[in-house]
Amino acid sequence: MPPKVKICGITEDKSLKAAIEAGADFIGFVFFDKSPRNISIDKAAALIGMLPKDVYSVVLVVNPSKDFLKNVIEKVNPDFVQFHGDEAVELLYWVKDNFNIKIIKAISVKERADIKKVDIYKDISDWILFDAKSLDSKLPGGNGVVFDWAILQDIKIEKPWFLAGGLSFNNVAEAIKLVKPHGVDVSSAVEKSLGKKDIDKIYEFIKLSKKV
Repeated sequence: MPPKVKICGITEDKSLKAAIEAGADFIGFVFFDKSPRNISIDKAAALIGMLPKDVYSVVLVVNPSKDFLKNVIEKVNPDFVQFHGDEAVELLYWVKDNFNIKIIKAISVKERADIKKVDIYKDISDWILFDAKSLDSKLPGGNGVVFDWAILQDIKIEKPWFLAGGLSFNNVAEAIKLVKPHGVDVSSAVEKSLGKKDIDKIYEFIKLSKKV
């Protein structure tokens, strides 16, 4: 069975429509003001309103305050919150206790020992996402950096998981065959310029991911 595909960092109607038509399973919207893919609450709410029921919406946050999270969740009404920082596990439990929403927790990976962080979040998370540890302290993800996928070979965790970090149409088929993730996540590799998606690249990435 091919993995689910998540296209992250969507900011425009045309790229959203392309991702839907190409067969994306998850669409990610970034709420992090240092990111070139940062989106407003009003724009994200409008785009999420265009999604069919079988495509899940994900809001990505980085070390957010409770007030910020509450505002985003209540106004945008996403299916998932993706935590992409160093959030305390208590914050994830607070979200679960107060909102009917699912959680993706990103784990930054450089070496095999980093995978142990899953133990902190696995009970509260619905999905885990393994991303390359960023070289840029300002941007924890979306940098196009690849880590050694072999670290994840034969990994055994109870929750489904995404592979992220430097995936593109040049390497996604290889990555899927090697580590067999439940999902793959892409952002910068399907862009024509920083923060602007390339429709042809979206189609190509999804096609290659789904045929493995």
